[in-house]
Amino acid sequence: MGCLCKYASEYAVIVIKKGKKRRWWTHPMLLRRKSHGHFHVNYEECRHHPDWFEDEYLMPIPVYDELLSLLSRNLSKQDTNMRKSIGPCERLAVTLQ
Repeated sequence: MGCLCKYASEYAVIVIKKGKKRRWWTHPMLLRRKSHGHFHVNYEECRHHPDWFEDEYLMPIPVYDELLSLLSRNLSKQDTNMRKSIGPCERLAVTLQ
């Protein structure tokens, strides 16, 4: 094992990446998350079908709503100038899936 480390250090090459120009500040796909993202597309539809909701989130809608009301202060984050935060409802949904 000691020999392997000795040889590995002798042949180690330091790679310095040249700075690439960014094409986008935020990728266009991520900008469409509010309209095309899994949560935003399926959540409202699942709420209209309690059996789908229970399959997706593993609990009935009233239990989910109660859990969300208990945890929403802890799941809330502050928006910044750079980006909008993910809301508590979406955070909880992603955690439960």
